[in-house]
Amino acid sequence: MIALAVFLAIVGVYAFTLTVANIIAMRSYAPKEDEITTEGPMISVLIPARDEETSLPATLEALMIQDYKNYEVIVCDDNSTDGTWEVISRYMQLDKRIHGIQGTELPDGWRGKVHAMQQLYEAAQGEYILITDADIHHAPNSLSYGYSALLKNKVDMISGYAKETMKSMWTQVLISASLFITVFYVLLPLQRKHPKPFFAMAIGQYLFLKKAILDTLDGFSSMKHIVTDDIELAKLVVRNGYSQQFLDLNPILRVNMYSHFRDAFNGISRSVFHLTGKASPFLILLIVLALFALGLSLPISLIIGIVPAISGSIGVFHLLAFLGALMLYVAWIISALFHNYRLSTAMLGPCVFILVGWAYLNGLYIHMSKRGMQWRGRQL
Repeated sequence: MIALAVFLAIVGVYAFTLTVANIIAMRSYAPKEDEITTEGPMISVLIPARDEETSLPATLEALMIQDYKNYEVIVCDDNSTDGTWEVISRYMQLDKRIHGIQGTELPDGWRGKVHAMQQLYEAAQGEYILITDADIHHAPNSLSYGYSALLKNKVDMISGYAKETMKSMWTQVLISASLFITVFYVLLPLQRKHPKPFFAMAIGQYLFLKKAILDTLDGFSSMKHIVTDDIELAKLVVRNGYSQQFLDLNPILRVNMYSHFRDAFNGISRSVFHLTGKASPFLILLIVLALFALGLSLPISLIIGIVPAISGSIGVFHLLAFLGALMLYVAWIISALFHNYRLSTAMLGPCVFILVGWAYLNGLYIHMSKRGMQWRGRQL
């Protein structure tokens, strides 16, 4: 009981402090209205697209009305099995700034999305690059905001959270797992003050960086086999002497990443699948146990504390466990509400830990059974 109480107290204080500090930091990183410029060097917007005929039109239409003056949009049809190329061709006729690439066959050793990104990089003419997904809705100032945020923060790359708009409550609960980044993992000011790969973080929905960085890296060739390409790119940027910053991009980005819970669960499993292959099963099980313990910490600490409280003999360690769990819960709610998740999603924060632990177990099972994992019709 003593060890559990101390563990919960430390985790609760840490999560609460980190959450508040990161919210303050993200507010300061956001460019104010008078700091946003609509003029500057060319930006190449790069969109890898595989089987995206349904979602791509809305994304392209949003990109056609950007207030930034100097940009191009290049879409790579990554060997789609639907009408993605027909959609690209139609929009190329509507706007001369939109260009299309029919992706080549996937070479050995490459992941599909990374190979599409490499082809897009080779076609890009801009001084800056924005890599984004085919299902993102960009506000009219998405490019000007991103470029201005890069200038304001004096960094070479930015990424950040988009506003998640899926209607299914449990799907949104699972996707809110991305908040682990700023509730548990990274103190954001350290990304600039102490630029180390360990602190680097990005989300692939919005990767805005100088093209010169990719020139020095030979594009994406050094990460051609990586599943979590967004995080790996951020780490490569920092490892090669450049700087990056993680932001709140809710004001300019909206995404309905998954329509169904099963799709979201498979997406999370895909993200952790590569880790289960690198780490020992014992370490993965420890991570799962820690996630389950944190997810159950609030109800457990309540149950453990009720009987002593009724009898009037509640001890310091019962109180410590409860307060630690409560601080963790409050930190999660604050973070979720700040990033525009629904109140119901925020209140179900403890369930996220259980669901992510489940995804780790699923990834471990897939790895140990040697079945491999399918994503968009390709074997990972």
